[in-house]
Amino acid sequence: MRKTRSCLFTAWLSVGLALSLPVIAHGQLGNVGFEEGALEAPTAWRISPEADSFAMVGLDGGVAHSGSRSARIRCVDTDPRVGSIYNRWIQDLPSGDLSGRTVTVTAWVRTEQIREGHEAVLRIEALQTSYVSLVVAKIEARSTRDSGWTEICTQLDIPAEADTIRVSVGLDGVGAAWFDDLSLVAGASCRSELAEPTTHAPLILAGLPPAIEPATLEDAAPLSEPIMVKPWTIAIYNAADFQGLDPRDYFAQNLRTCEQYNVVMLGDSFRGGAKTWLVEEGEYRSTLRLLVDHGEIDTSAEETFGEFLRYCETWFPSERTMLLIYDHGGGWRGTARDENGALDSGDWLTPAEMRRSLEAIGGIDVLLYTAPCTMASLETAHEIGPLAGLTVASEEYSGFVLWLDALADLGAKLREAPGIALEELGRLVVDKIAEGQDRSQSERGAPPAVYFQMTAFLGAPIEGVSKAIDRLAGAMLAILPRRREAIVELRKDALALRDGELVDAGDFAKQCEILPELAEEAAAVQRALSEAIVRIAGNPEFADAQGLTVFFPRFRKYGDVSAAYGATGLFLLRNTRWEEFLEALYAEP
Repeated sequence: MRKTRSCLFTAWLSVGLALSLPVIAHGQLGNVGFEEGALEAPTAWRISPEADSFAMVGLDGGVAHSGSRSARIRCVDTDPRVGSIYNRWIQDLPSGDLSGRTVTVTAWVRTEQIREGHEAVLRIEALQTSYVSLVVAKIEARSTRDSGWTEICTQLDIPAEADTIRVSVGLDGVGAAWFDDLSLVAGASCRSELAEPTTHAPLILAGLPPAIEPATLEDAAPLSEPIMVKPWTIAIYNAADFQGLDPRDYFAQNLRTCEQYNVVMLGDSFRGGAKTWLVEEGEYRSTLRLLVDHGEIDTSAEETFGEFLRYCETWFPSERTMLLIYDHGGGWRGTARDENGALDSGDWLTPAEMRRSLEAIGGIDVLLYTAPCTMASLETAHEIGPLAGLTVASEEYSGFVLWLDALADLGAKLREAPGIALEELGRLVVDKIAEGQDRSQSERGAPPAVYFQMTAFLGAPIEGVSKAIDRLAGAMLAILPRRREAIVELRKDALALRDGELVDAGDFAKQCEILPELAEEAAAVQRALSEAIVRIAGNPEFADAQGLTVFFPRFRKYGDVSAAYGATGLFLLRNTRWEEFLEALYAEP
């Protein structure tokens, strides 16, 4: 598989290893031939902190396109927990007068023993660093040629709001790649004979979040006794310890403690430790009343997540509880990765860890993934099940920007009608996100670069969906290997998401109705989904989406990630035959 994608379109991650970077002249790429500086630390370049333990990243004094050195990345294996990692060399430079212009970047690349489906990559990104490395556009050129030196090229229109250009060369997967003699030129175009780049449209769907006044911070005021019971507690797990948008003040602007609910936020930021706040109405703006100063913590740790939930339950008792989670998301892998500081484990807060923490407090009423991508997955939904009465999440990419209006309307609705039915609440949130997306399209005069694909679903009926998936998996096992090619074709026709790693479970079932041997079980999956799904909205091209994804990668991706998937121990894998079906389908003939 490709690198575990950073899953915030409002903060697509390019994590920095050091904040004090070499100063490069405006529009001038430095040390393009990797001839300057020590072998382990070439001038102007740094190694991506995502580089995994299987990667050897350095300079090679024996291989070069010109001069005496080149940048080399060799990866002999992949971490079975996450599959292949995008190991790379990175250089940042001020955009200066290149903002608003087209920039072309070329590099010479040589590869050896690249595993099928893996690639050497040249990437250019435009960043807005007032939001701590917010990527506003990016594009890539990729090469899989095991041959001599080959020139690759890509170009990008630098948005006017960008202030930094990031160029990187790397290896997405297993094998070896060398890079040399880069160039960055304004106004030029890639020569027609060079490899066509893989294009990625600008990632910001609705522009940057509107500027707001920061919330007023109050000195520590620890609680001496629990707060009076209210209809709701809104608990915000703001796991923003990465180079990206920290939406603390946006949360505070839209959700503030009132007669009907308390708003408690754990905020872990990239430029400081973690704190738990009570969000209150101030005289002119929101006030954040400091409850607990945690120092540096790991938001991906089960203990951190569980302690926050227990804190809210103990000190802010309520009739109903809503949990909002902000960070990246990896679907069946989890969410809330903490990517800074000595406690950075690089792990996810897994669905199993979330389940155990929710079990300890007896569950919650509403779970909102207010940015994490791909969390509308059957694996995650089955793991948590009825421990969350209602969940709103995205089948595909997600982001925080379009949640702003939804949060404001959510707060207003709970003040007006705290006894609102969960189904109505789910429809409200998804519809407001869809309205924001439509408004963004109208203001831009063009469709968003990538649509959110939002789903609101009930937790209690998810077990029925899983049982139906189990029966469908059993029916497919019964006709393997005889109908293997037919099932592979059905997979190709189904709606694929997250770069082909996932499929919409309902649409795959719909495709399966074509085979008489599967028709009954396939129809049952769709009926079960319809009982769980409250609302779906998003990409018009995903009109066939039925609300939840399931892991079903393309053939060439399966070997890279199957071990990680199987190692999760998820209830869906233990309670159904889905993984058994995948292994049988992809087994060597």
